[in-house]
Amino acid sequence: MTWTLDAEITVVLFAGLGGACEGLEDAGCPVQVACNHDAVAIAAHAANHPHTRHIKGDIFDVDPIEATGGRPVKVLWASPDCRDHSVAKGGAPRSARVRSLPWQVCRWVGKTRPRIVMLENVREIRGWGPLIARRDKVTGRVLKHDGTVAAKGERVPVWDQVLVRDKRYTGRSFKAFIRHLQKLGAEYEDRDLCCADYGIPTIRSRWFAVARFDGRPIRWPERTHAPAKDASELGLKPWVGAYTVIDWSIPTKSIFKRTRPLSVNTEKRIAIGLRKFVLENPRPFIVPVCHSRNLTAHDGAEPLRTITTEKGGGFAVVGTSFMEERRGNSIGQDLRNPLGTQTQTTHHSIVSAWMAQHNGAPDLCGVYGRSAVAPLSTLTTTGSQQGLVTATLAHLRGTGTATDIERPMPTLTAGGNHVACVAAFLTKYYSQGGQDQDIKDPLHCLTTKDRFSVVTASIKGQAYMVSDITMRMLSPSEAAAAHELRLPELIELDGTKRSLTKTEAMRLIGNSVPKRMSALIAMANHVHSLDITQRTAA
Repeated sequence: MTWTLDAEITVVLFAGLGGACEGLEDAGCPVQVACNHDAVAIAAHAANHPHTRHIKGDIFDVDPIEATGGRPVKVLWASPDCRDHSVAKGGAPRSARVRSLPWQVCRWVGKTRPRIVMLENVREIRGWGPLIARRDKVTGRVLKHDGTVAAKGERVPVWDQVLVRDKRYTGRSFKAFIRHLQKLGAEYEDRDLCCADYGIPTIRSRWFAVARFDGRPIRWPERTHAPAKDASELGLKPWVGAYTVIDWSIPTKSIFKRTRPLSVNTEKRIAIGLRKFVLENPRPFIVPVCHSRNLTAHDGAEPLRTITTEKGGGFAVVGTSFMEERRGNSIGQDLRNPLGTQTQTTHHSIVSAWMAQHNGAPDLCGVYGRSAVAPLSTLTTTGSQQGLVTATLAHLRGTGTATDIERPMPTLTAGGNHVACVAAFLTKYYSQGGQDQDIKDPLHCLTTKDRFSVVTASIKGQAYMVSDITMRMLSPSEAAAAHELRLPELIELDGTKRSLTKTEAMRLIGNSVPKRMSALIAMANHVHSLDITQRTAA
């Protein structure tokens, strides 16, 4: 990409994988300065943005004038650490220092006087306020981080107190932050925007704010997408599904052949997703498996595509459907093997897929997973909580449930491992028995868990029986694709080049901004380089 020469620069605070930066650059704003204290984040950003000056250091210690070289700043983008505000984090807030990070934006505004400031954070930042010590319900004394209760008369230092939000002053700090920006001369607006509403395959919803200091009006991008059931009526495009970012060539593993058994709650979520998205779904999501270089999905209401004999190549299918051979005594094929020859008699079964969420609550209230046609759920910083369960998107975090794979992915958090792709293998059932068991008997793989009232599904008027359920977690590359980002092949730390670990990659993805969001907001507010002459003339 080439940019016009510009006397004003773009600065990104709390830079990481580079979602905001790539979006700004797509909008014509090359990022000249990026700051972060995290060595891995800065290394990843440097790998993707070698033209940017990177400043590794605590934001509290970085001098804005020195960092910018005294050059005028056109755009200042900031995504302060959201850990102490996010509901995805769970637990109590810990660090007053982390919670105060947005104030650093005011410091940079005061020193560099940018034309426009754009911010992103979790929606819960609106509740930003003071913290107080949590107290024992019986004694009324302060609770400490080691789980003990303060002794009578003991003075516990703040750093050792379990802090909670003071409900009496919810939002007080947030309102003060906005007032401070306005006193610095800003015209301020904020909105909660869902990424899926702009064609991004994740339902990640975030607080976005724009503060302008140049007297021009604040504008917001027009919504382009909506849930499939509402899209036509609203004149919008349907949400982009999670299936568009899934690598269907990666094999999944049977949930019944694991050395470490799944938790009861995970099994429950898979069961609920199987029932909802496969057994009781009149239009299951179908994915043709052969010719995997050009996989496309088609609706369950359409006829199944022609089945061919593929020579060489592997077909690991995690999708709402896969053709599994059920001939004679066979119990199915390795997903990495070619599909068997199609004969006059149908001997292939369907694998149905959805997305499983792995950070769900024990009571199983809420979302158990998502359809692969739905956008991906929010990515968190702890890693991939999204997995492929070759029969739904099973949500395993918080109040997770199952989700249709045709919907966007649920929000991915930095905690990771909360969305799994679950695949159910549906075997053609012949009423006289066979396929390892009779219809009168419970399905073998489900006998120990009485959770299915139905173990057959009707597709195209044909009866299918569940013969296996497989699952795998989303890979970092799939999670990054949900935010339309690229992972660096190598990063350089302390003079050594290496790849990101999965934990590092998922943390960076969970903290990232889908690049299209920053691009759309920047373009809506005309902050690209070519607009400078027009502003000056005005």
